[in-house]
Amino acid sequence: MSRLRGFAAAVLVVAVAVGAATPVPGERLPVANHDASGSGTQNRVSLGEAVSRVQRATGATVIAAETRTRNGETIHYVKVLSRQGHVRVYRVDARSGRIIR
Repeated sequence: MSRLRGFAAAVLVVAVAVGAATPVPGERLPVANHDASGSGTQNRVSLGEAVSRVQRATGATVIAAETRTRNGETIHYVKVLSRQGHVRVYRVDARSGRIIR
């Protein structure tokens, strides 16, 4: 009986987490920009475009997205929830728009 309760609790936690990660139609997703260079104008692909490309390529639900710049290289990170329930992070090169994964 206690195994069943434990399983039911685990299923409930997963269901709540998935429900919280599912955006409401028309809802804007939280987006953080960690571009340390302060020169976001050099990117050919915006964070919004990177999110759209990953959504089209994977069919997954976007959970979060952010931009990071290191050593002069700007990468967009897009976190998604796949149709199978897996969380994955895709990297998109801000210059070329290429999905790196």
